[in-house]
Amino acid sequence: NSGRKNPNASMTRIDIDKLVITANTSIPPTITYIPTPTPSPQSITIYEDTNPALVYTGSWYNWSDNNASGDSMHYTDNTSASVRLTFYGTNFNFFYTPNFNKGVAEVFLDGLKINEIDMYSPTLQYQQKRSYQTSISDSMHTVEIRNSGRKNPNASMTRIDIDKIETIKSNTPFIPPPQLTLMPTSK
Repeated sequence: NSGRKNPNASMTRIDIDKLVITANTSIPPTITYIPTPTPSPQSITIYEDTNPALVYTGSWYNWSDNNASGDSMHYTDNTSASVRLTFYGTNFNFFYTPNFNKGVAEVFLDGLKINEIDMYSPTLQYQQKRSYQTSISDSMHTVEIRNSGRKNPNASMTRIDIDKIETIKSNTPFIPPPQLTLMPTSK
């Protein structure tokens, strides 16, 4: 669209009802193809329980254990205690340690409750993982893990813990649609 118009026209819009392309053997058509870029692999950021990006509220305690990721985990018996992380990405993985004394954790994403995790297990299990997709494209998110104060009837306490959180960034660049450039030919 050149932006010019007939003095009697009210707009510069053009409509195409039909496009006929005929071959002129003396001037070959020019077609420009823009290849689709190869997406970069995902990048994973690991936030161990001691990472300062994790914001703890309420009473939390550090527990050293060589079987935990980073050799430690944080736990709380405090109802409504929580840990929060703001990150840029599409997914996150939450790692915890089920045991006989564990209660129910609530999982919030961007302020909305999306899941509950019953951390009870009759036996100790290290580095158990729950995975969550936050969005299709990379964007800012806040995940919060909160002690619900509830427990499985078989659990002895309402304790919850955090071993680590992994966040996943897709690194997928914006891919514009392929472009086709047609050059006018002379008759």
